[in-house]
Amino acid sequence: MPKHKEYTILLLSRVTLKAHEFITKVVQSNSAFGPCPEYICKCGNIQSDICETATVAISSVYHQVFKTKTKFSGLEVLGFDKTIITDELLSDLPFRPYNFQLGILRIWIVKIGCSNEITTNLAGPGFKSAFIYQYNKSRALFFQEIDKNHCRVTIYYECNAYIDFIEQNPDLVWSKIGILQKYNRNQLFELTNQYTTNLIQAAQIPYCTLNEWNNKEIITNIYNYHLKCCIIANINWYQFFCNKFEQPNTIIELRSALQLIYPIEHEIGERKFRAWKAMLKNVGCSDITPYEKDQSNVLNNLIRACMHLWTQRISY
Repeated sequence: MPKHKEYTILLLSRVTLKAHEFITKVVQSNSAFGPCPEYICKCGNIQSDICETATVAISSVYHQVFKTKTKFSGLEVLGFDKTIITDELLSDLPFRPYNFQLGILRIWIVKIGCSNEITTNLAGPGFKSAFIYQYNKSRALFFQEIDKNHCRVTIYYECNAYIDFIEQNPDLVWSKIGILQKYNRNQLFELTNQYTTNLIQAAQIPYCTLNEWNNKEIITNIYNYHLKCCIIANINWYQFFCNKFEQPNTIIELRSALQLIYPIEHEIGERKFRAWKAMLKNVGCSDITPYEKDQSNVLNNLIRACMHLWTQRISY
């Protein structure tokens, strides 16, 4: 195992097996395809190497502790088979790859992008989808992308061979490829499905991460979308974000925080309050008490809290 190498902890799990406490850390590593998870398990003074799977990490330590060859499902030990845990882990993801069946094709949508282009059903730069089909009598991967001025289909086949087709829109690019003619071209890109349409529309709403709160240009764009139409002109709304960005406390009691920037006698109505909540949800906050209006109104900067708890730097 490399020494003095730093890793970012993404998740920490603790489970008791035969009265022994096993601690598993999910750490961030890098591969040719970008960031990826790796796993470290520890029980007492016994610690695994950094492993590609949780199963290997946990089972290797279990073998050393109990001198048996029992193998555990790493995902189950981490609790990933429990809906309550997976829902929590996935709750703040802005997007998850999904798929739909189109005739004999199973089309995966791996990224959403938006634009004002009618020919692509408002999909735009960054949109990516893929499926597997035959090309030149070989099994092939069709990888589809929408860029600013064109659509691209890259066909990977026969090991490392590939070919690119580029045209202005899905109809032209698939006409050039010359297969799967019975399908609507936007269907092949998976642009006509209602779920995809909803995601594209949602992508039109500006948002940012917590680390961008000190970028006034980005925050102003979100403010213009959610708040500008219902806020009085002399309110220093940006100071609210500057103050919270500098504070270590990750929990915001929203009404109390807003009273600090509004005039003393100003009443914050429900419409304005909802607008503030909508803006905060689009800058990385999560509502930890989604109750009625006469109950507590607290927004928790959940992502930042997770970073505070789990994104530590450790050396091995």
